[in-house]
Amino acid sequence: MAKEGIDYLFVGPGTDMTYTCNYVCSPMERLRLLVLPVNGKPSFITPAFEVPRFKLGNIDLFFDLLPWEENEDPADLLEDLVGAAKPAMIAVDDKHWGMFITAYLKKLPKAKFISASSVLGELRIRKDKEEVGYLKLLGQALDKVWEELLRIDYRDRTESDLKWEQLEIKKRIFKPPIELSPLGENKPESGVNSSSAHGGGPDRVVQRGDVVLWEMGRGACYGYYGDKTRSVQAAPTTEECKKVYEVVKKAQQTAFEAVRPGVTCESIDLAGRRVIEKAGYGQYFTHRIGHGLGLDGHELPYLVKDNKRKLESGMVFSIEPGIYLPGKWGIRIEDIVYVTEDGAESFYHSTKEFHEVR
Repeated sequence: MAKEGIDYLFVGPGTDMTYTCNYVCSPMERLRLLVLPVNGKPSFITPAFEVPRFKLGNIDLFFDLLPWEENEDPADLLEDLVGAAKPAMIAVDDKHWGMFITAYLKKLPKAKFISASSVLGELRIRKDKEEVGYLKLLGQALDKVWEELLRIDYRDRTESDLKWEQLEIKKRIFKPPIELSPLGENKPESGVNSSSAHGGGPDRVVQRGDVVLWEMGRGACYGYYGDKTRSVQAAPTTEECKKVYEVVKKAQQTAFEAVRPGVTCESIDLAGRRVIEKAGYGQYFTHRIGHGLGLDGHELPYLVKDNKRKLESGMVFSIEPGIYLPGKWGIRIEDIVYVTEDGAESFYHSTKEFHEVR
């Protein structure tokens, strides 16, 4: 904060609050706010009736609790903490609700508000051994899920039916501390639905020769998310599908092998993209090759063209090239990897070979 010239850090409900003070609460119209000054003791503004939650949750109170009653304006507390007449640089977490920011602007007219990513992003972008351990545990569970999904029946079943079967598989495999994702499960995208990188088509029945694209990596370990994508083809297989699949697999492996400390984020995107372009499918790879992952499913770093940020040991991100043929189908292969001292390791070790399913 001192290096960036930041006087105060404002952290509201969400993963940044979980990360900074181990307190979990859902965003709502009542203000809950961690106020961290560059010098001095932090404060936590909270509804008065929620004060007992801190004791019940065994929260380490390294901050002063500033409770407010239901008939009071909690933003008034910020006037006392910061000072309405005082110029201040205030960094606000990126998931902050706009209704609160507009209140801050009224109460602190001389303050300048900026994104807190230069502080919170820098803290969260490198995972320690404990965080990596959580993601390894989740990866082992998701590997088992995929091996079972390869053995189920596909044809003549709806995508939503397959989604519910996946959920039942995860209920059998996931054991504490592995949990189901609070976001629910994605349905697989089959046939033409898979030609959109994020799906979006209506629920359809899997038919002969359909590609089935699974974003099957949802789950969490102590709040740390998974993200894993695999693609299969319902019998009978086609040579075109096999060809495209091998291109995507090679692109994914090539990008993975390019990962090491000191190279840029964009270089990983370019490494995988060149494989797809050389095979003649460049125009059908329509998104970046990867994104960071941790307490959020998408976070720093982003592996995309023009991102010159250099990789460092402990960074965690996806590598997920894809080819999406309009009106036909699409194939994507995704792993989550972390940067080691001299290369990279994947959290997932289940097969990425081409599979025909029944």
